[in-house]
Amino acid sequence: MEFVAKKREDAMASAQSELKAFVDGQLEAIRKKDIERLMSFYSPDIIYFDVVPPLQYTGAAALRERFLQWFDGYARTHLAAG
Repeated sequence: MEFVAKKREDAMASAQSELKAFVDGQLEAIRKKDIERLMSFYSPDIIYFDVVPPLQYTGAAALRERFLQWFDGYARTHLAAG
């Protein structure tokens, strides 16, 4: 039993480490507004849901356009708040 528990803990730690690296990579790409790196995290046939209309983006080209709009809006918001 102890061996199985240790193996499970190791697997969880590995999965958490991989997930953290994935999310950290996305956040870094967003902070740097690196569209190429950000898009590398998504499949070409992505179906992406958002909280603002149109709520759903289908395909990498549509998502890329959304992210570029988001980056532009973020720059204006960030500058206005600063």
